[in-house]
Amino acid sequence: MATGEWGGLTEVSKGKWRIRYSADIGDGRGYMRHTETFRGGVRAAKRRLAELRTLYDTGAARTRVPTFDELWERDVLPGVLKLAPNTKKTYLCTWKLVSERWGGVRLDAYNGADVQDWLGGLPRRMGKSCLTLMRKVSNRAVLLGVVRFDPLAAEIKASDFSKRPPERTETDLGPYFAAVMEGGGPMMLAAVLLMAAGGCRFGEALAVKARSVRWDEEGRRALFDVEDQVHGDEPRLAGRLKNEQSRRTASVPGRAGRLLCDVAERAIREGCTFVCDDGTGRPVSEANFRQRFKRIISDAGLEHVTLRSLRRSYATVMLDAGADAGAVNLSMGHTRDSRVLFTNYDRPDAKSAPKLPDAWRQSLKTSREWDILGQSQQNTR
Repeated sequence: MATGEWGGLTEVSKGKWRIRYSADIGDGRGYMRHTETFRGGVRAAKRRLAELRTLYDTGAARTRVPTFDELWERDVLPGVLKLAPNTKKTYLCTWKLVSERWGGVRLDAYNGADVQDWLGGLPRRMGKSCLTLMRKVSNRAVLLGVVRFDPLAAEIKASDFSKRPPERTETDLGPYFAAVMEGGGPMMLAAVLLMAAGGCRFGEALAVKARSVRWDEEGRRALFDVEDQVHGDEPRLAGRLKNEQSRRTASVPGRAGRLLCDVAERAIREGCTFVCDDGTGRPVSEANFRQRFKRIISDAGLEHVTLRSLRRSYATVMLDAGADAGAVNLSMGHTRDSRVLFTNYDRPDAKSAPKLPDAWRQSLKTSREWDILGQSQQNTR
């Protein structure tokens, strides 16, 4: 069905069309969805849809103030359904929560104070997500002229409390790297370093192919290509990245980069496809990796840390080291001028010592005679 802002049409069979639209046609039933069967070519069907819109969309459809759910379904949801799988899932789950409280509320029958009170009972992160989606709907209502002003344009804030544990940055990740190496081996540590030292999202790190990893000509870092992501609980690729700018070439510096190259070469020799392979040429699933990571951290007696923290560590360290913010954005799969780097990722800490590179050196236990894979330095590049 070709869906627009008001109605759409579907070809049932050759020359037969089903037209759907929302309107108050004056039959006493009020504003509701209608279906009409039309016979003819595609151009004639589109003309008929345009006629119906001329008849009804200038009347009750524009004068009646819709509810949050109605405007969401009609004007915002079609765009959400085109987003990447993880983003789409997040938006739909968030709107489900919004809909429970505000779905049946007309867009002229609430005020900002009501929303502020409601957000006070939600964790900060969830509250911010709910407010973002509600503003998409309220802004659209103003644009279409169904309401004169947007109550959510006021300074409304999410609550301060959070159910999530504090996110860690570079201060104390060394013991976690060492624990992953001991409990999960080089392949698992390589995936962790792709996040902490390469700026990858979790799913992106699991989808890095071994043949895309190479040592740069300057001899200072490992380069790798981000072309896909693992999505869901199955060992499969999503077939797309989060957004257009997520496709990129990123890098892991120094000894961590050496380790990544060694793991990639070993994976290729053993017939594996991915840096973090399940042994059958498929990527390790998110659920499998997350459960194993959590168990390793617990067995090592360390406090819980999220895999999301590793990517935040990368951003924090790069900015603390004086890296250009635009370059950091690009390396993480954002646009160069994205503000999300400072709002969601940068977590500066006055006590942040040792820096992450020091944590790498400590956890990898490198020396002149021995490296992380048990190879001699003479056999290393």
